[in-house]
Formats: sequence, C-alpha cells, structure tokens
Amino acid sequence: NLRDGEGLGSNVIEELRGGELVYVTGLNADASWVKVEVGDLSGWVARYLLSLPYQWQDTFAEDES
Repeated sequence: NLRDGEGLGSNVIEELRGGELVYVTGLNADASWVKVEVGDLSGWVARYLLSLPYQWQDTFAEDES
C-alpha cells in the first residue's frame, strides 16, 4: 500500500502491484518507511515490502552532508 504518511494507521492512497517500480525520494529516521513516487503519486511504503539495491541508504547519507 502507498500511504499518505509513515505508519499503518495512515490512509492508503493507492494499492501497488508486486514488481511495480517506484522512485525512492526519502526515508524516515529509522528507515522503516520509505518515501516514494510512482507515476504522479507520492507517498510512503513500509521498507519490508520493497526490494532495494544493496547499500541504498548510502545515497541519502551523502545528500545530507
């Protein structure tokens, strides 16, 4: 589910299909929720539901310095 906020209590914006590509734009403090864009929608997805490349978090650490 693509949600309007971090957490299972947030509203579902859209149901995504397995294997659907998303563009990662951010993450929360403990990286348990990932902010993504898919098409013209933006929202949050639980990290455990995504297949992300090895060391994907390094991209965000570099941007913050």
